[in-house]
Amino acid sequence: MPSLGDARAFVGRHLRRPRTWLIGVPLVLVLGALGGPFVYFNFIESEPPPPLSFADVKPTPTTTIAADATTATTAPVATAAPLPGAPTPTTKPTPATTAKTVTASELDGPWHVESGSLAGYRIGETVGITRGEAVGRTDKVTGALTLSGTTVTAGSWTVDMASVKSDDDRRDENYRNDMDVENHPTSMFALGGPLSFGSVPADGDAITVQVSGALTLRGVTRQVTFPVQARRHQGRIETVGSIPVKFSDYGIPNPSNGYARTDDHGLVEFLLLFERG
Repeated sequence: MPSLGDARAFVGRHLRRPRTWLIGVPLVLVLGALGGPFVYFNFIESEPPPPLSFADVKPTPTTTIAADATTATTAPVATAAPLPGAPTPTTKPTPATTAKTVTASELDGPWHVESGSLAGYRIGETVGITRGEAVGRTDKVTGALTLSGTTVTAGSWTVDMASVKSDDDRRDENYRNDMDVENHPTSMFALGGPLSFGSVPADGDAITVQVSGALTLRGVTRQVTFPVQARRHQGRIETVGSIPVKFSDYGIPNPSNGYARTDDHGLVEFLLLFERG
């Protein structure tokens, strides 16, 4: 027959088991809170693209000759042997080709935004304790600028807000709601006044200028100043930069939710390629 000590041991073992299980519950929750964001950022969400730069400019297509094109050939021409005692002919070196210098007046006139241009946003976000970035972009950008000598006399560009996409459909839906794209389908920047860049840089050389003007987001317009890199390249004028934006200045709701917390500010990024005409 079981002794009293055996009964106490049996009861003790079974009373201790629930306590061990209860200790495991918060441990699982903590691991989930720590591991969930890690899985999200490292396995679900793709690595955000780096800030826009001239490295994102696609090369201008070049004309190629079809493989089956007929190649013209020239029959060899016989040359007479030099007379005895005649000096040996020398070959003159081919003169080096130098890049054509472009004067300021050659840049005069209108330039329009062409395909390959990009614009979008970059916002810091935190999921759990893991820090990351949310990035959305679109190539639906229009705009133009006018040059007179070394001065930009006018310039503006417009972005189709509904076309901005990130790597997450849920984020894109929240973005469209927060930016109220139904009532404010576009955002734009307009140069505030003439902008002088001093001199015409060599082809491919970038210069940095401070740009001021009016930025309109969600129907609200604010004056902004920000640096822009610009260069002449492949017959185009290329510009790249970003504009700091504080959400409350434009009436933009903070897009934080129960799972992800975002900063109350972000960047408007752009890469604009301008073609003559």
